[in-house]
Amino acid sequence: METEKKLTESIWRWFSFKKESSICFVSADTVLNDRFDYIIVLDFSSLKGENSEILKNLRSHLKFGGTLLLGFDNSLAYRFFCGDTKIEGKQYFTKHEIKNLLASAEIKSYKFYSVFPCLEAAQLIYADTFTPAENLNIRFLPLYNNPDSVFKFEESGYDDLIQNGLFHSMANAFLVECNDEGVFNNALQITLSADRGNDMSYATIIRENDTVIKKPLFSNGTKKLEVLQKNLFDIKKLGLNVVEGSLNYDEFSMPFVNAPLGNVYLQELAQKDRDSFIKKMDHFRELIYKSAENGICYFDLVPLNSFYVDGDFSFFDQEFDLPASDYPPEMLVYRTIVIVYSDFEKMNAIAPIDFFWKRYGIQDKLPELEKLSHEFLMSLRNQEQLKSFNALHQRKDAVVRFNMAQRNQTHFYDSLLNRNFIEGTFGKKVCVFGSGRFAEKFISQYGDNCDVVQVVDNDSSKWNSDFHGIKISSPSTLSNISDDICLVICVKDYKPIYNQLLSINIKNIVLYDAHKNYSVGDLKDGENKKYHVGYLSGVFDLYHIGHINMFRRAKEMCDYLIVGVTSDEYVLNKKKKTPFIPCEERMQVIQACKYVDKVVKVPYLHEEITEAWNTYHYDVQFCGSDYENNPWWLEQQKWLREHGADLVFFPYTEQTNSTKIKALIEKGLL
Repeated sequence: METEKKLTESIWRWFSFKKESSICFVSADTVLNDRFDYIIVLDFSSLKGENSEILKNLRSHLKFGGTLLLGFDNSLAYRFFCGDTKIEGKQYFTKHEIKNLLASAEIKSYKFYSVFPCLEAAQLIYADTFTPAENLNIRFLPLYNNPDSVFKFEESGYDDLIQNGLFHSMANAFLVECNDEGVFNNALQITLSADRGNDMSYATIIRENDTVIKKPLFSNGTKKLEVLQKNLFDIKKLGLNVVEGSLNYDEFSMPFVNAPLGNVYLQELAQKDRDSFIKKMDHFRELIYKSAENGICYFDLVPLNSFYVDGDFSFFDQEFDLPASDYPPEMLVYRTIVIVYSDFEKMNAIAPIDFFWKRYGIQDKLPELEKLSHEFLMSLRNQEQLKSFNALHQRKDAVVRFNMAQRNQTHFYDSLLNRNFIEGTFGKKVCVFGSGRFAEKFISQYGDNCDVVQVVDNDSSKWNSDFHGIKISSPSTLSNISDDICLVICVKDYKPIYNQLLSINIKNIVLYDAHKNYSVGDLKDGENKKYHVGYLSGVFDLYHIGHINMFRRAKEMCDYLIVGVTSDEYVLNKKKKTPFIPCEERMQVIQACKYVDKVVKVPYLHEEITEAWNTYHYDVQFCGSDYENNPWWLEQQKWLREHGADLVFFPYTEQTNSTKIKALIEKGLL
């Protein structure tokens, strides 16, 4: 609760209050009996009464020259257009309505700030006279009243709002500074990091006088500014460019740099010149290794914390100096690539991300490097302390993608999948996208009826290798593809590939049904199964006829069957037994069953139905009938139905089951 309280307080802690001034925080229960230099209302809608009268009363309790700071939630907030829902009974205001309210209280001098993602946990604040020059895609983490209803990635839409002049009118919330003097704080942009604890939480403020200051949100954060200044000095000694600044008691001040951030520059360069982009990425990697020469890892030595000025990268905000023995330079290389590829589909179409993993020799270290980066960031951002808050307000990307597909794309993709492959490819020149199992199957079924002239794949390690007598090439070669060639996507996760092809103006596209492990020709005439993707899970120790019957029944009801196999750790800890057969072997045995399309391992402590559905987005889960009256399972069935799926119970084979077999083994009868 203390950490959540600090998140809420951050919306005013950046503000420059006059020394020895009186400040009053007003909530629903506050009774004002005095006058103050500052009156702060973090959520105006929480106050009871007629709005105009409330505002007049607040103003009457200001000293001469006093200031009101008022927080309002926007009824036209962009997050609502992305699927979030409003809180019932709560009052929301448009910018126009707020201005009318201020006028009704005879408040004529005010300054609007746009707040993201919300008043309760502000991360970015912009004066409404200021337009962001940075990509918000990786600058803030959206928060919601109802994250399960969100169907659009909010942060990816702000560039369009900025370009169309809608950014400030559709801000998620507003902070309004009011006073009779017409003299306001000179902040243009405020970036807040209030989730980092008392000694690590800062406000970075761009001011009207072309200066940028970094100030602690809490008093014991000043010491870390000394570390920041020292790190910049040490990095400069190593030969890297830095944005120099000066430390004045509790503020670190530096000049405003009118240049693109390093990640923005790299992304724009990639659009213009792929080869130059690769060279600049190589150069950035060299800078990372140079910075580690003194045995220190500067964790924020990444493009996001640099400007591209006069032909090179210039670094700022280097708060962290970690031992390179624990955080090697490869981890910074990993972070750099992830940041540059924040707009993944667009960047991946230019140079597949695998290209850089392999170019820099870190493809085999990715799990380790990701873990290092993730664990440091989670610790820094107090994610354990904020666990309950995040569970209520943070979205899950898998849920967003599912909602997006359900709302916007399902019928569109289904219409493509329902094309007749034979009619679409017979007698035509064909380019196959992909060189894996689905591509092999397409070739075996239709290769004799069409002319496969080209094969492309995003995996650069496959380029120039042979695939049925054809050299596999990069998708970049498709820019010159002939209009008479039909491009067939033979990749399981076909939707990103489809969007990738559209981004380079490929129009003649056919989707080989990668979500089903069969093609149209595999179905019997008139076969129409109730469900598309099905899922069931279990231990499946001592594989027997009962398991096969269960898989067969499930497959009779769905097109594509996923089977989850619980880990050895699960059996040991939950069932208090050692499995007869190790998990990997159990998976191999089940994969050999003709009714099963895919086998997955169910991680220990992540075996909940909600987690399985968020991962695979199946249409139905199957379960044994011995659980059909179990309250917990019925609750899971209700949850799945609320999310557009189902839970179906059917009987196991009574004559044979694992328990009986184990009993016989223990008695020495088998």
